[in-house]
Amino acid sequence: MKKLKILAVFVFLLLTGAQSQAQDSSVKFTPLFELRIRQEVLDGVLYFAPNPDRNWVRFRTRAGVRAEFGHHDLTLRLVNEHRRYIEPESIEFDWDEIIFDQAYWAWQPDDETTLTIGRQNIIWDDGFLALEGRPLDGSRSISMDGIRMRTPVGDESLDVFAVHNLKYDSLVLTGDQHRALRDANETGIGAKITYRGHRLAAIWKNDNDPDHLLPELNTYTLSTQFNWSGWNWQHMVEVAGQYQNGLPSVDSSENESGFAVAAQGKSQGHFLGPLDADIGFFMYSADRCGFKSFRTPWGRWPKWSEMYIYTLLGEGGDGRVHVAAWENIAGPRMNLHYKINESLKARWGLTYLLAPDPNWASRGLLMQTELKFDLFKNTNGHLLWEMLDPGSFQQTISQTPAASEVVHFLRWQISYGFN
Repeated sequence: MKKLKILAVFVFLLLTGAQSQAQDSSVKFTPLFELRIRQEVLDGVLYFAPNPDRNWVRFRTRAGVRAEFGHHDLTLRLVNEHRRYIEPESIEFDWDEIIFDQAYWAWQPDDETTLTIGRQNIIWDDGFLALEGRPLDGSRSISMDGIRMRTPVGDESLDVFAVHNLKYDSLVLTGDQHRALRDANETGIGAKITYRGHRLAAIWKNDNDPDHLLPELNTYTLSTQFNWSGWNWQHMVEVAGQYQNGLPSVDSSENESGFAVAAQGKSQGHFLGPLDADIGFFMYSADRCGFKSFRTPWGRWPKWSEMYIYTLLGEGGDGRVHVAAWENIAGPRMNLHYKINESLKARWGLTYLLAPDPNWASRGLLMQTELKFDLFKNTNGHLLWEMLDPGSFQQTISQTPAASEVVHFLRWQISYGFN
């Protein structure tokens, strides 16, 4: 009943707001729809599990409406993503939930200023620090609940937000209302200043588990990113320092404070003949040499690999779900890009993965091949294959023969939508 009341209030605001503007300007209603079908095959990826293989088909449907009037727009979108498991066969079919994916009001008084309030996506740059608000439900939704303002200030561009994200979704229309979306309730404030292409960002985040399975944690993250051109290539380096307060120490259960660090870099441009390229690195600190494991505020998504996020599940033990938990990991990487035609693009990638603890042990060689294609208007898709030849790190933490075997990840996807 509570969810229906919230939906009714939002629809009422949508209609009354539109009616109040109708005399002065026209109201534009835009339907929103997307259907995405993808099949994913994990061949030995879950090496730490009794059954290391997975094969499922995911169906994600998103539908809603946007009303635009004057400098305002109201957006409401629902989403459902259910899976059909092929392997293991023992997992029963479930229609999953219908949830609010987007529910926000946006005000844009000019071309450069936007204020949004409600459930929305908050993405900073390439998502190193902020992109994924709900890491435990896959790519069904990435939204966060809060307020965000983007506006110019002199020669600078300012982006600030404040969010409060609950561990369990309070806006589920049908389905399991006790499904965890994140490890704890989250409260956070972020601010980013962009000046001549360079960026300075700061984020405070509080994690407070309502189930009291995890200690309360405050993280204070300060990041700086530099962008420049040289030798006809574009270059970027970002370094993030983090102060943590609340985690137990490695040697005792008493809480202590400490520092963590993360960094990334990339250079991209034309390589040779029809090929473009990018080459770079990333690094997230571990509990080693006086540092703590870096806790990316909202960067837990498949930024570096669609496959490797699942292997990280085997590195838990502290009460958290470690999917896409980029900690104690680093590596140089490169990609080659080939534009076959306007509708077909290919990519080949290599990443040599390392674990700073212990002693920069090898996590293995990750190889990626991807083909992106546009079929016709509003319809696109991709084919992706990833292969990991594991290093010594996986064998050290799992002590199982499967940890030394080459594993594969395969995915095809078709998506149709309009907005």
